[in-house]
Amino acid sequence: LSRLDRSRPFLLRKDDRIEFPNGAETFSDTKLTDAFMVRWTGMLRVPISGKYMIHVQSDDGARLRLDGEIQLDELGPHSFAEETVTLDLNAGLHPFELIYHEIGGGQGCVVSWTPPGSRREVIPATNWLHRPKDLDAIQWNPEAWASYRVITRETRGGGNARSSQEVLDAKYGSLIGTAVRVANDDRGENVAFRGQVVRLDESGRAAIVFDTDTMRMAAAWLDGGLRLEGLPFTG
Repeated sequence: LSRLDRSRPFLLRKDDRIEFPNGAETFSDTKLTDAFMVRWTGMLRVPISGKYMIHVQSDDGARLRLDGEIQLDELGPHSFAEETVTLDLNAGLHPFELIYHEIGGGQGCVVSWTPPGSRREVIPATNWLHRPKDLDAIQWNPEAWASYRVITRETRGGGNARSSQEVLDAKYGSLIGTAVRVANDDRGENVAFRGQVVRLDESGRAAIVFDTDTMRMAAAWLDGGLRLEGLPFTG
């Protein structure tokens, strides 16, 4: 984090639509995998007045604000899920904001609607607008984005955390509070979203992960087995 200017966004760009299906690698060429947040702002063009169903799918959470009011709030850790809100909208432009955050594991975000008398669809690019001067006024940090090292299954050699021999370095103190992906099995991903990684020995080769959400010990190891990834560690 010392390399990042936290007063400015890590990346600034214009998306034609919010259609990013659930996946396990980097989020839509952003170089980000876990522990990040996205904020989309602009204007939603409503073609005709009537009742609209707005559908938001996300992993992890999302918060939708339309016309300055929070219409849907599902921030928090969860797998890819959908929430729907029905709104009476007048034809014209409506200020729009969507905050999406990813904690760990897969990531994805899709915004669709069902207009009155029509079928459901991802909200098309023709219904999203923004004022160029508003976009140009946002200051971001292109140097941080350009220098950030992308971590994928290819660059880390595949496998899961048990194949790593990285230790919990003393520079992080006796514990780290972070989301921890432990492993996959036939029951799915074992993720401690509010994990506490506790160093048990001076060298940091022995540690445990305690999940404060479920009040369980989620993992333990004796001879390394940790891989520190994400902006706080490899950014």
